[in-house]
This record gives sequence, structure tokens and C-alpha cells, in this order.
Amino acid sequence: MSSISSGLHVPLHRTPLHHVQCAYQGRVRRIGLKVEKYGPTGSVKDRTAVGLLRALQRERPLEPGTVVIESTSGNLGIAMAHLLRRADCAFLAVVDLKPPPLSRRILKDNGVRVIVVDNPDGRGGYLLSRLRASQAEADSTPHPVAGAQGRLERPTWHLRPGETTQPLRPG
Repeated sequence: MSSISSGLHVPLHRTPLHHVQCAYQGRVRRIGLKVEKYGPTGSVKDRTAVGLLRALQRERPLEPGTVVIESTSGNLGIAMAHLLRRADCAFLAVVDLKPPPLSRRILKDNGVRVIVVDNPDGRGGYLLSRLRASQAEADSTPHPVAGAQGRLERPTWHLRPGETTQPLRPG
């Protein structure tokens, strides 16, 4: 099993669960809150990154030297950088102007090549511009490339229930 495979098959169920009580419609309820900030990169996006990379791994094995290209607004890229660094894969993150400079710095500090898209997509955001830039990078990269740039059209880009989360157990 490659290093990326072993890293992607570690369940992310060790997130601490804190219980609180709150009143709702006149009744006190006990609620379990998952505290994702204690995950590997401090974000719920750790789960998304594992799901996306597992889907990529199913489509095409990620091997050392593979270049992964992803459109991200920050935390997803940071989570993917964390996983891909362990697998000796290169990561190219296509971001826009919205993420805080700290997110871009964290990506760069983790060896990620960051491309900043500054042209709006005409629909009030940058997503479509980021996806176009991701595809252009994939088309021009001479190394093995994998990425989610086509995820809006490809049905494999979703998380399967229970794949990156575990059922809550009373505790």
C-alpha cells in the first residue's frame, strides 16, 4: 500500500466530542458537538480532503511525483497539502483573492505552488475562474496530473456517507 493509500485509510473519527445541554421547545436536550479544530489541520476540511483524495486514488493511483491540482479557498488546500506532503506528491493550489494572506502563506510554507486568480467569474464569485485556471494548469503540466478540476461534471467527486465520518456513539 502506498504512503498516500495508508494515509487515506486512517479514519478521521478521533475528533473530540463535547456534550452540552440546551433547552429547545421547553425541553432540555443533550447535544454532542464535534470539535474539528483538534483535527490534523484544525478544520472540518480534513474530512473533505480525505474524501477527495480517496476518490482520486480510486480513479488513478497517486504515486510519488504526482502533481495534484485543486481549486481551493484556503482550508481545503491546507488539509490536502498536509496529506499530499506525506505521499511525496506535488500540490498546486489555485486560489482567489478572498482567502486571508495567512492561508496562502501556510500553503507556501508547506511547499505548495499557489496560483492566485484575480478575475471574477461573472457570477459574483471566483469559482468558475479558479476551475478554468486549474484545468489550464493541468493541460500544461508535463508531469502526471490528478485533480478535481472537473468535479462539477464528474459524479465521483462526492463524499460517501461513513467514508470520512463515523457514527456518533452515546457517551
